[in-house]
Amino acid sequence: MKKYLFTLVAFSFLLAGASCQQKTDNEKEMKAHADAQLEVWNTGNLSLFDDILSPEIVTHNADVEDLIGIESVKVWVTSTRTGFPDVNVTIDDLIVKGEYLVWRWTFTGTHTGLFFDMPPTGKKSKLPEYLSLTLLMGRKSNHGNIITS
Repeated sequence: MKKYLFTLVAFSFLLAGASCQQKTDNEKEMKAHADAQLEVWNTGNLSLFDDILSPEIVTHNADVEDLIGIESVKVWVTSTRTGFPDVNVTIDDLIVKGEYLVWRWTFTGTHTGLFFDMPPTGKKSKLPEYLSLTLLMGRKSNHGNIITS
């Protein structure tokens, strides 16, 4: 079911105007954006957000309130990395179409630190099939996450 959801979303973007041209500068920029997101999550280098995110970014998550502004996104990443200091995020699929970036990624980590109000459990966590949809207008301005498993 989860792979079908990703395929359906991805296919809808491709139907909107697929072509056989080489990667455009925009596609390269979008890939660089995804790589920078990975670096932030995997290394904690929050300063990269200042370069790739719009100051007015809104991040929609099913499990928490919307994150509004770069600072709230930085707090979320910092809290997550505090709770899961060995966090590792990998991109499983990446599709770029125009101003849209759709990616399926996997989060793994061990809960050894305080995660917001949750004390450490010592348990390993894996969130596979995490789908992100990003709308870029110059810099990233709107972002949504869906856990599909």
